[in-house]
Amino acid sequence: MTMKRVPFIVLLSVVALVLITLPLLLDRYYLHVFIMIYLFAYLSTCWNIIGGYIGTFSFGHTAFFGIGAYISTILLVSLNVTPWVGFLIGGLGGMLFGFSIGYVSFKCGLRGPFFAMTTLAFAEILRVIANNWDAVGAANGIIIPLKGGDSLYFIQFLSKAPYYYVALLLMVIGIAVMYFITGARLGEYFFAIREDEEAAEALGIDTLKYKIVGIMISSFLTAVGGAFYVQYISFIDPHIAFGVGTSIEILLPTVVGGVGTIWGPILGSFILTPLTEASRIMLGRYAGVHLAAYGTVLVFVIIFMPKGVLREIQRLYAYIFSRQRGEEVI
Repeated sequence: MTMKRVPFIVLLSVVALVLITLPLLLDRYYLHVFIMIYLFAYLSTCWNIIGGYIGTFSFGHTAFFGIGAYISTILLVSLNVTPWVGFLIGGLGGMLFGFSIGYVSFKCGLRGPFFAMTTLAFAEILRVIANNWDAVGAANGIIIPLKGGDSLYFIQFLSKAPYYYVALLLMVIGIAVMYFITGARLGEYFFAIREDEEAAEALGIDTLKYKIVGIMISSFLTAVGGAFYVQYISFIDPHIAFGVGTSIEILLPTVVGGVGTIWGPILGSFILTPLTEASRIMLGRYAGVHLAAYGTVLVFVIIFMPKGVLREIQRLYAYIFSRQRGEEVI
């Protein structure tokens, strides 16, 4: 371990200790806010694999989110299968759908806005199907029956603290996956494809294979997040599962925080989720005003910080550090 890494590890340890002890200090509402922060940090991290690391934007990640949510819910309601198993099966269902979309789209050479619109179209198709299919509750959705009391088997708790820790665990898993990909040869292939796909092919990289691998990893993890979300709110319907709004909520933290970075989605979620809650509380009584305020902040970040807030923080840190070093030399 180098001395340069010691401050980072100490800081990370302090942050981890604070996050672990927060449920002892916060009431139900603020715990809910942190659960949503962690969940969308995780979901946006999943999107970052395909959108940031490979450079293929997707506007239809809600398709994977919804598939995981519906599979988990149906298994629980119809067969009494524990959601822990539902997470896995739902994730596999999302991964299979991700493979299908990826293989067809990438095999046909779809890139950029064409791939983005294709994913959006598939998500909308799933929304229409779910909206008219009685087996999944159609437009009314599915309510998860409460079993009463705390149940680890059914992931139903009277307190929000257990949900808090599950959401925190998901975020940590997402960060760990990104670190693994970044440090592995797989990450090098992803970055090569993002920077110049033709050059990557010329170097012998099977771009079709690794783009499919990327969307499979991303879709599996996203579906697991969808399965947890429906268990948390105990309800799912086509609009929540496959709506365009959900897709936007998934990708925005990465766009605001920093596309193609490990910590960008985390930072973006810590900025956007409290902002969403604050604008809804303070301006929600005026129809549409809170959304306008939210949009104004997003436009500001995108125009003045096109590479994300994290990049600007890094630049500021480098500037301050360089000035300090200059003063020391003088």
